[in-house]
Amino acid sequence: MNPTTPEIDPQQQESPWNVSDVMAIIQHHAPFAIAVNKYVTPLWYVVGLVGNVISALIWSNQRLRTCNTAAFYLTSLALADFSYLALHMFYELENPWFVHTLNVPVWCEVWNTLYMAAQYFCVVLVCAFTVERFLSVCHPFR
Repeated sequence: MNPTTPEIDPQQQESPWNVSDVMAIIQHHAPFAIAVNKYVTPLWYVVGLVGNVISALIWSNQRLRTCNTAAFYLTSLALADFSYLALHMFYELENPWFVHTLNVPVWCEVWNTLYMAAQYFCVVLVCAFTVERFLSVCHPFR
């Protein structure tokens, strides 16, 4: 590093794109997309959160757990999907609504870790459930 050149912190550099400029461009060229993202997406969150809670309550019923091994997977999947949707709401507030929920230093890292873990845990549960169903159909008495 040249001692006469001051070091520039990448955190302090301003982006050439201003958020209001980008929003104005998007609103001009795709106003329907902004409206759908702002007003339809929250409805899907409500349906998903309520549906996952109902699914978890149904599949965690003692009677269903004793006669069905899939109940464990489906209960876990409903809870994992619930946590994924709850964490994704923070991202949705950040993007179209410009409510800065992820700008807190520690919360940003924790949110990224939990968000990715919930996202991949859903996939792992579906794969495990598929393998378990495959084994129970192809080899039922082993």
